[in-house]
Amino acid sequence: MTYRIALEQARDSDTLAALAKIWVLGPALVQPFLPQVLEDGELSLVFLGGVFSHAVRKKGRPENFRVQRMYGGTLTPVAAHADEIQFARRAVESCPGALLYCRVDIVRSQEGLLLMEFEATEPNLLLKQHPLAAERFANVLYEAMRQRRAKRHGGARALLKKRLVIFAS
Repeated sequence: MTYRIALEQARDSDTLAALAKIWVLGPALVQPFLPQVLEDGELSLVFLGGVFSHAVRKKGRPENFRVQRMYGGTLTPVAAHADEIQFARRAVESCPGALLYCRVDIVRSQEGLLLMEFEATEPNLLLKQHPLAAERFANVLYEAMRQRRAKRHGGARALLKKRLVIFAS
């Protein structure tokens, strides 16, 4: 659910009642409205295996801030600028551990680039908008599984080798 609430409505009893229904369902994200979303939409940058893969501009239909397709939003493949990639990369690198995949949504404001959303648990990776991205993603998954298997079997081999040394002595 996505709502836009004007500041003057924030203390209105109907608004508070609607928000209470949302908060009963679980955690909610509240963030200030940025007019840039109406003008330029959001830029989604997708990282696969820690490497920038592709970017998509998500834009709502005129006069609508919601960029999701179910609200009439559009998804357009774009070439991200170097500063946008670097900004998103810093967000990715700030996470503990290596991420197999994630999506970083940003907007450009008068203050500079702003993080709107960092999605690493179940992101829409916007693979349909970039045909080669699905192959890159498959390669990242394959490599991660291969390394995990090698690590697991490598540990077993080392343990077996250690036991053989003990039996041989």
